Amino acid sequence: MAFCNDCGKQLDVGAKFCDECGAAVKVKELVCNTCGNKLKEGVKFCNECGATTSASPVQVQSQLSAIEIHAQTLRSTQKTGCKTCVRCGKQFEDDTPKKGMFELPKCPECRNKLTDDIDWSAEMITITSEKDLKELADEVINGNDFNGKTIILANDIEIEDGEWEPIGGEKNRFNGTFDGRGNVIKNICINIDSSRSSFPKDIGLFGKTGMNTTIKNLGVMVNITAKKGVRIGGLVGANRGKIENCYVRGTVEGEESVGGLVGSDDDSEISNCYFYGIVNGGKDFVGGLIGFCCSSTIKNCYASGNVNGGMVIGKKSGFLSGLANCEYRIIGDKDLKAEGAMRQQSTYKEWDFENTWAIEPDRNNGFPYLKSQSA
Repeated sequence: MAFCNDCGKQLDVGAKFCDECGAAVKVKELVCNTCGNKLKEGVKFCNECGATTSASPVQVQSQLSAIEIHAQTLRSTQKTGCKTCVRCGKQFEDDTPKKGMFELPKCPECRNKLTDDIDWSAEMITITSEKDLKELADEVINGNDFNGKTIILANDIEIEDGEWEPIGGEKNRFNGTFDGRGNVIKNICINIDSSRSSFPKDIGLFGKTGMNTTIKNLGVMVNITAKKGVRIGGLVGANRGKIENCYVRGTVEGEESVGGLVGSDDDSEISNCYFYGIVNGGKDFVGGLIGFCCSSTIKNCYASGNVNGGMVIGKKSGFLSGLANCEYRIIGDKDLKAEGAMRQQSTYKEWDFENTWAIEPDRNNGFPYLKSQSA
């Protein structure tokens, strides 16, 4: 009868790994993987070279196979070189193989390990791949609005597999917090022609957001053309939440309520955001930053590029709480800012160039950029 040295569970005869915690079953004779010195059972460090002990070459292959079967939960991030637990979001240095280099690591915060599946019911969730992002969209469409929960983007993601389906829509909105951590989601491509019979009304990276939504510290690269659809934006089609420290670059084309950042904005707060690129619309409410805006507060934002429509906002309705310190350079607009002025820090009155914004002649075409952005 054998028991797991880590959790105490009784093991089946011949078992090499504990089916409860995933720990490797100890063998009677261990060999140091560094110097080849034979070790006694239970020894954690080689008494010859001081290295952390590992199994003999015979055991190595079986243990590596198990690692391949059980994909690690702890994924490396591009920005920090640390590990990030996808269950609780804890980040920590990848220097803790204290029980042998072939044993699967655990998160020091929640002890999670040995799963490739994200727990979408968790309070804090870290995503790292296109697969994760698409699963998030599926979760929202199926009724999980993530109210009170936080999604963290641990690294840049490029969408490579087909046309993007927005996160949230007419029936099910995203209502949580999405923190991009300064990373970029690239290649958001949506192409809806006039012959398409089925299509979302709210189009963007996010289709529709609720009043409890916060989207922050995120960059998005888009190429959106929608001959059908009601509210079309690079970041959000129809927004009712809070957006801060975000930017969109690319092309956004639609019929009505078309904006580089947001298609339609209602009773929300948007601050420290910008759009750079092309915006075209066939009907009403087309703007460089926002297509249609009602009862919102917008501060320290700008739009620059070729926009067939209004200035920062295509049209506003009702009471606009505050369109403060917004700048724009729109080709074809009678009140456009000169391109040279848009490249001067003095143009942006009361903007925070110490903590939030930066401006350099050789970056972002000379226009202001967010200090948090990675590209």
